[in-house]
Amino acid sequence: MDIERGSKENSMRYKEEGNTAFKHGNYQKAVESYTKAIELNESESVFYSNRARCYKAMRMFDLAYEDAKVAVEMDDKNIKAHALLGQCLAEKGKLEPGIERLETAHARLMKSLTLCAGQKKQEYEKELQRNILRLRKLIWFKKDEALRKRKLDMLANIKRLMARDSSLNEEERTKKYEDIVELLGNPSVIPERTVPDYLCCQISHDLMEDPVTTQSGYTYERSNLRDHLAKNGNIDPVTRDSINPTHIFPNLNVKQAIEAFLKECPWGFEFKKNEDYHSCLLYTSPSPRDS
Repeated sequence: MDIERGSKENSMRYKEEGNTAFKHGNYQKAVESYTKAIELNESESVFYSNRARCYKAMRMFDLAYEDAKVAVEMDDKNIKAHALLGQCLAEKGKLEPGIERLETAHARLMKSLTLCAGQKKQEYEKELQRNILRLRKLIWFKKDEALRKRKLDMLANIKRLMARDSSLNEEERTKKYEDIVELLGNPSVIPERTVPDYLCCQISHDLMEDPVTTQSGYTYERSNLRDHLAKNGNIDPVTRDSINPTHIFPNLNVKQAIEAFLKECPWGFEFKKNEDYHSCLLYTSPSPRDS
């Protein structure tokens, strides 16, 4: 019994060593520490999910996926493990044809978010929500590219068939083809996409996530307004009038409008001009945080 207790205590010590190494970006050292913890105590789900997080940070997605899968099998309520499974699947599916793996990744991330609510782990929710929005954006781009490719193939086939139609002269053939392109939309031309101004922060001009309104009636991203007030004092960024920092309120109408916009136009999250799925960012940092 004492030996078993000693092994568990030592395994926790190695886990803490791994957490410290991870915080300092020493992922290989963290892997070694978590591996030692696992060798002493193979029954702790969190040891596997912590090691998986390191592998993901090192872009070793196959190893990360396997560890996260073991962690989920041990504890289906492990939020981090479900999130890591989703993240690894998304990274692997990003450059694959089709979106099946990405949709499975989305389901994993949604499971992780649901577990956050059930376990009251609000500190994980914001980052998970961002990862879900990034994944939906990636899926949208891949669907859009696939649709444009199908249209190109269809138009190429139509052009070949029309070339064989001896009942049409060249002018008629050209006019008929142009009419079809107009009806289908020209897949070679990517339409310009813009985010509505009323959904953008008056400071950064980016799509807002957490819109708040001052006494002036202008709406800003909460973090941008907070930084502005800290730097410039209690002055409204647009009107330059004095404002009371305690009279800043969430703009729920704009928040709902942003959510509706992103549901219809997933490409709008973290919007950049001329973006495609190859340049889509999936994750900015290891997540969720330490366990």
